[in-house]
Amino acid sequence: MHTTSRMSPIKTDEISKPEPRGEDSAIALVIMPPWGEPTIPIGLGYLSETLSSHGITHEVCDFNLEFYLKLAESNKELRENWRPHKSNKWMQTDGVAEILDEFSTCLEEAVRRLTEKTIPWLGFSVNQSNARLTFETIRQIKAIRPEQRIVVGGPGVFILGERYNLEIEPGLVDMIVLGEGEQTLVNILSYDDNQGDYANIPGVIVDPYQHEYTRPTPINLKQHHWPKYQKFEVEKYPKGKKTLPLSLGRGCVCRCKFCGDHPFWGKYRSRDGRTLIDEISYHIGHFGITDFLFNDLAINCDLKELQRFCKGIVKNRLSISWSSYAFIRAMSDEDISLIARSGCTHLRFGMESGSDRVLELMNKPHRVKDAIKLFHKIHRAGIKINIGLMVGFPGETEEDVELTCEFIQDQAKKLNEIESLSLFYIKPQSYVEQHHDQFGIIFPEDHRQRWNQWTDTDGGTYNQRVQRIYRVAEAITKSRVTFQVENIYGLDGPFEPPKPKRRIFPFSLFQNR
Repeated sequence: MHTTSRMSPIKTDEISKPEPRGEDSAIALVIMPPWGEPTIPIGLGYLSETLSSHGITHEVCDFNLEFYLKLAESNKELRENWRPHKSNKWMQTDGVAEILDEFSTCLEEAVRRLTEKTIPWLGFSVNQSNARLTFETIRQIKAIRPEQRIVVGGPGVFILGERYNLEIEPGLVDMIVLGEGEQTLVNILSYDDNQGDYANIPGVIVDPYQHEYTRPTPINLKQHHWPKYQKFEVEKYPKGKKTLPLSLGRGCVCRCKFCGDHPFWGKYRSRDGRTLIDEISYHIGHFGITDFLFNDLAINCDLKELQRFCKGIVKNRLSISWSSYAFIRAMSDEDISLIARSGCTHLRFGMESGSDRVLELMNKPHRVKDAIKLFHKIHRAGIKINIGLMVGFPGETEEDVELTCEFIQDQAKKLNEIESLSLFYIKPQSYVEQHHDQFGIIFPEDHRQRWNQWTDTDGGTYNQRVQRIYRVAEAITKSRVTFQVENIYGLDGPFEPPKPKRRIFPFSLFQNR
């Protein structure tokens, strides 16, 4: 039987410090803002741990944290740029121009540090929100050091190309890693130029507009190294003082037609839930942290491993708190009680709609009655329930919107927060994007507006969808549930409907694992 003794927090002066920047680093792992407010990037954590396990020297440059600490932490107006409902600003051309002006001093410093000494490779982690700023940073680096080798990876690389309104010039990056990147990055750094084209490495493309590639062998998470964050200044993170990210699995067992995560992660895999006890004990001992946020798309994909994790927490009497996304499925009272006793405070569900017809169109695995039954059990166990709602999915009718409003009113007393009231937009690589004809979607001539300004053969328009989300927002307000609105744009940029004061819970909308 796998057991782990309880570990006590150690003194602050005993906390391990990040390793110094070495002149012989093979690569610098870089992330630009935004990424949370800000949270430790778990994706860079896994990359760093994998490189260390292979003896590859490297350093970590979290400019998301540095920009925040230098400018935003003491400036409420700038700090808003890191809020989840502001993520769209970073994705707009005009929005990024404004950010470049606001953060020009920080960007100059970042470029100077990345070019002041010779590091063979710079590896950038790209998500949908930071993609524009990342590539602008790379342009400035290349202007100073044209020979600098650049590799990019992360979910944001899937939005490259004309149809995604993010075009980059040839030669700006040397290669792109598609999908999970730990082993692929090791292969790149171990590759000899004499071996031929780097595109021969599974998971690598050298042309940003190449759509065919060889997917690497999925990582066996049960044998994978978990991150110890030895190269991160954990104590400096605003949330790092009390919260660290965790991961039980990658991918998802659901196949929701609006989701773009499956092409990135592939088949769902989980780690051994008992190894999480080792990881948590390490973080308690080294950082004194007892609060954890799971970055899983759905932590209850593998109930067996979730049970192992929860039983390990209870058995070892680890006093922690944790929260995670989950999907709506049948779960026993015993499972939910165990989850609560292990320290779970919040579970977040993609409810999306109060209409069974829309849920079926989305290919969601649940129906409304399933959600009501599960929410009753979870609420009774003392776990707070946060949900996400999506308005405007192709085929949705006024009657479907009314059913969503009725669901909110009926379940309001059980809901802690509607943390994402989102206007549907077409996500890159999603089933809807790949099969838009099946949904009667008509794209506008201006490809820059194709993701939100589309119409459909039933006469649906963007303005119609906006009016519907106003109706849902009004119903939520009447039900006195806190919420936040996302993904609403005007033709000249994002705008938001009026909404009540709300508490924004610390979480990340797009995980860069």
